[in-house]
Amino acid sequence: MSPRLAPRPASIVERKVVRIRTVVSSAGLDVDIEVDGGIGPDTIGGGGGGGAAKAGANVLVAGRALQRDPDGLGHAVADLRPGAETARAAVAS
Repeated sequence: MSPRLAPRPASIVERKVVRIRTVVSSAGLDVDIEVDGGIGPDTIGGGGGGGAAKAGANVLVAGRALQRDPDGLGHAVADLRPGAETARAAVAS
């Protein structure tokens, strides 16, 4: 997807990540899939819904979510990490 375009709905990003992960895995490649933009507690995918990590992304860039957390950077990281780890574990199993 092209950077610096209007934000995309999470469902579109997830579908693209799933498609990319499927092609990469089918080819036997070991590559990182990055989602840069729109990453936050609700879009990582550690809960019951979808999300970038659950779709197959393993590099997540969460600039705004980290910068804008009113409780600070440490809290933001602590808030995001469990969702990412849960989603990645679900993908790995």
